Amino acid sequence: MAERALIIARTVGVNLQARQILRDQVRAASEYCRQRGYEVAGVVEVTDKYQAATALMEALTRGGFEVVVARDPTRLSKNPAEQATILAWLRSRGIRVEFVVSPSAADGRDRPPVQA
Repeated sequence: MAERALIIARTVGVNLQARQILRDQVRAASEYCRQRGYEVAGVVEVTDKYQAATALMEALTRGGFEVVVARDPTRLSKNPAEQATILAWLRSRGIRVEFVVSPSAADGRDRPPVQA
């Protein structure tokens, strides 16, 4: 049976550009999952910068996945301390987190995927 993945996509705003950013993130994460044989169990799309952690925790409460896939760590939170807290919480529950692009891909070019 394929591992189940939860995709996290996050941007601020609800305008056309923000919606396109979300679509691009979901598309890239879905392709990442397909390439690895993961079944996409759910998608969390967040458009408010203060709701990412809440939305993720609600999805985690529902369960049904073994891995979280996001474009990069900033999709979980832009705050490094909050990122670390979320990652530690996920790991403590046996949930892996994988990123489509390397956190160091500041130049915008894709890098090999990484696991956190």
